[in-house]
Amino acid sequence: MLNPDGVIIGNSRVNLGGVDMNRRWGASVLDRNVTPEVFMLKEYLQCLKSRVLMYLDLHGHTKGEGIFFYACQPEVTHQKDDKFFNTQVLEKTILVRALPTLLGKRSPFFNLARNKYYSLKKDGESKKLNTARVVSTQELGIDQSYTVESSFFCYSVPNKAGVRKPLTQKTFVRAGADLLQGVYTITFTTLKL
Repeated sequence: MLNPDGVIIGNSRVNLGGVDMNRRWGASVLDRNVTPEVFMLKEYLQCLKSRVLMYLDLHGHTKGEGIFFYACQPEVTHQKDDKFFNTQVLEKTILVRALPTLLGKRSPFFNLARNKYYSLKKDGESKKLNTARVVSTQELGIDQSYTVESSFFCYSVPNKAGVRKPLTQKTFVRAGADLLQGVYTITFTTLKL
């Protein structure tokens, strides 16, 4: 956990100093004195370079139902004379969407419909440019960088329209096991390719 001092006093979004740590990852706003936890984690990830296959940033969500993912959509870069489809972008797109899709299909707690893949060029998400997910993708080169959002209250029961159940300690343990199984499946499938 990166924010124990904030969480212990009931702040799930900010640290003890009142700073939103998830908006302090970019080089222009990163400050070792304001968010030392972020500074050290980013430095550690930079040391690991290409050995990091995936980055998961776990958050609570006040409005959404279930557990869902936010990720950066790989950007298509075409040149004027480029007549061929960019297969590298297609491969990255499939890779980025694999884990959220797998969990949305296999686990009752993950909400496939709520997953979002942001194009930073198109969506103009300037307020997200300094988040862990975006910086991990753009600066650190970790294509599978996700913000995993979990509802504070419930999930929708699959195949039962309108039926919702609370997310409890027991369901979070099961959801965590599903997440780890998904990470294992995707990671080892990817390594074999």
